Amino acid sequence: MFFQEFNRFLEDKHGTTLESAVLPQVRTIIRHCLEAIRENISTAGLDYCSFQLFGFDFMLDRQLKVWLIEVNGAPACARKLLPDLAAGIVDIAVDPVFPPTTEGEVSRSGTAGNIRDVFEKL
Repeated sequence: MFFQEFNRFLEDKHGTTLESAVLPQVRTIIRHCLEAIRENISTAGLDYCSFQLFGFDFMLDRQLKVWLIEVNGAPACARKLLPDLAAGIVDIAVDPVFPPTTEGEVSRSGTAGNIRDVFEKL
């Protein structure tokens, strides 16, 4: 089940939305996890920049409480989500270090901004 289908389910069965009931909990959990390991993963003060993609697995109980199942350092991704994920990684992790040029720039997915929006809300 992907986001649109899940949001429809939440609206139909629970009278709420992903944005109002679930994502605030997810953001809080992710923020707490990243704050807990900040010192261990930070490259501040080093001569290089790096990034790592984490995969957070969650589940919901009947009261729509979000539970963290696990965090993966090498997450799998549904093929349907790969183009936006790759574009989001470039936008967030690569472009700030190596800004794109207007001449010959590769076109990116139109929905990559959605991934950036998620990170900016954390």
